[in-house]
Amino acid sequence: MEGFEPLTEQFSARVLLDDAKRLSECSIWPMLAQLYQNAPPRSLWEGVPSHITTSAFFAEVYADLLLAFIRDYLLHLDLNEPLYIVELGSGSGCFSFYLLNELFRKMEYFPALERVKVRYVMSDFTANTLADCREHENFTPFRDSGSLSFAVFKPEEESEIITYGGTRLASDTVKNPVVIIANYVLDSMRHDGFRLDSGQLQEVRHTFYRKQDGRPENFDQLEKVESYAEVRGDYYDDDALDSILHFYQKRFKNATIVFPIGALRMLRNFQVMSNNNMVLLSSDRGFTRADYVEGLWEMRFQSEHSFFSYPVNYHAIRKFFEFYGGSSCFSSGESLFVHTQMSCLLEHQCRMEQTRYTFGEVVERKNPINYLYNWQEYFGRKPARTANETLMALIGLIRTCCNDPIVLCHFAQKICNALSGIQPHVRADLLEMLIMVEDNFFYVRKKYDSLYWIGKLRFEVKEFEGAIAALRKSIKHFGETYESLNCLASCYEVKSDFESALENYKLCLKHCPDSELALESVERVRQKLN
Repeated sequence: MEGFEPLTEQFSARVLLDDAKRLSECSIWPMLAQLYQNAPPRSLWEGVPSHITTSAFFAEVYADLLLAFIRDYLLHLDLNEPLYIVELGSGSGCFSFYLLNELFRKMEYFPALERVKVRYVMSDFTANTLADCREHENFTPFRDSGSLSFAVFKPEEESEIITYGGTRLASDTVKNPVVIIANYVLDSMRHDGFRLDSGQLQEVRHTFYRKQDGRPENFDQLEKVESYAEVRGDYYDDDALDSILHFYQKRFKNATIVFPIGALRMLRNFQVMSNNNMVLLSSDRGFTRADYVEGLWEMRFQSEHSFFSYPVNYHAIRKFFEFYGGSSCFSSGESLFVHTQMSCLLEHQCRMEQTRYTFGEVVERKNPINYLYNWQEYFGRKPARTANETLMALIGLIRTCCNDPIVLCHFAQKICNALSGIQPHVRADLLEMLIMVEDNFFYVRKKYDSLYWIGKLRFEVKEFEGAIAALRKSIKHFGETYESLNCLASCYEVKSDFESALENYKLCLKHCPDSELALESVERVRQKLN
């Protein structure tokens, strides 16, 4: 096998689980399924950090998106037939409860939606995790009204759903689009691994092993070795899937591609069930941008809280929808804890104006799914956070306040204090937020010079042109101050515009004649000029 080296003696005391296999065929996947199947449902959720995707504000965002889609597509719905919303991996049921409450409450505002028969299906691949939800008192009103049902469903393998009540969802019974909700599910479906090395597509083969020490198997004990095999021709013998790989091959010379084959198989099954009439609404840890895959690195296998997962390649999922003429909305921030994507493949052409508006304004612009979570963690957690966590929380706070310039003024010093060691993706989000705050600037009170803070923060992260522009606007609206002039002079000095730097340092001295710092700066810049 090309590129593969057998296990050496250093691994002789270890138990081999998989020997240079395709990632999706490794034994870790049935092990994960067995773990979910055997764990007591209530104890299962005790150790899993699930609040971000089961919170009330998360459910409200989804309710708004679903409501926008229903209103957009209303003219094409068969009002005599159900509109099925299928949630994959319903888990504890907490999110389902919040979403049902929000969606049906909001629908009451629109008389035109009275005849829409929304039928929500909570599903999981094992009856074990559904047991508590089926009897939970919070779901009684929805069960009694017929708007909620439950089903055991294996989405990577099955293209039909039969609920506990006997309702069958299949290609000959479903008449409206099927809405798929998949939160923190796609990362645990099977993945394949590829890489491009100098333009040559290679499959990443995985060898998994564990120490032979008598302890029961768990993912914390597993380690892996990668090997690489050249791919010639089409890999999947599937036009849509191979077109996605060809896209990466044309776009990148060197890349490491986590390929969500399980999620794509799931979508294949829903294509059959819905007759190519479906909507996917999903949030998970992963990425939406193609350039995330650029570069060569080892595909990390990391166990956390006794489980494991891989980042979801939402970009590949988006390309799958596009192959069949569908479209997507997706979050694009670089420092997001989770990404959200809404992809549609619909029987009838529709402008989807309300859906795109709601996604753009709520998810992309304010993103309460990520930022309110960071905000409450920042103010509610006692142990010290890292500087970058603090920055993400404060950026999120300002964005959820609609990028209000006065809110920036209140928290700008805290942001400055946390800028040491800022990571590139957090820097990108900070600069994006500052652009939106500056767009919102309207002079009212001299007390709140948000333009100075925009300039100051841009200077601190070495975005000097933007800093100079903001500081000039600050001086125009708020007048000269020692702080704004000193920051402006520093920008010019870094850019080697020593004449402008000297001019502004001298103005600093006019405002504060006793400033030793300003005197030193004037002398330093004079020497550079000479």
